Amino acid sequence: MAFPTDLYERLQASMGHAHDTYRFAYQTIFPHLDSPPVEDLDNFLGYVRAWASSIGGFHDAEEAVLLPFLNQKLDFSAELEQHVAEFEAAKLKTMMEALHDPLSVHLSEEVDDLAPDNFKVLTTNELDMIAYFINHSEKFVTLPFMRLKLRP
Repeated sequence: MAFPTDLYERLQASMGHAHDTYRFAYQTIFPHLDSPPVEDLDNFLGYVRAWASSIGGFHDAEEAVLLPFLNQKLDFSAELEQHVAEFEAAKLKTMMEALHDPLSVHLSEEVDDLAPDNFKVLTTNELDMIAYFINHSEKFVTLPFMRLKLRP
């Protein structure tokens, strides 16, 4: 599928790709938590660290810049509330089990809320600002690594 050229479709497509990457990485990591690959533990832990660092930075950028900006003209209050939810600092498996449902719902709902028709209230300049944010966020550099990385 070709990447959309319509400005009103780009944000949803970009966010969908990013969220799919985080889901894919989650599904890759989780099954290994009962029996980590000790013969290749550095690679596995590196993958987990890359995922955690990337999703953390991605989340922080959304919370600090993108969602407040969108919330000026659209109702993104539910997404903002989901972003400030804190999870207990327990063992990784317990955290990921607790994270699974809210993360999956959030990743799906946010992409749905980025439907092109919702962005007709934004000017071309505002859409360009969002595109700049997406294209210049350093955390997006990690996404290709995560998408192309072999499963641990």
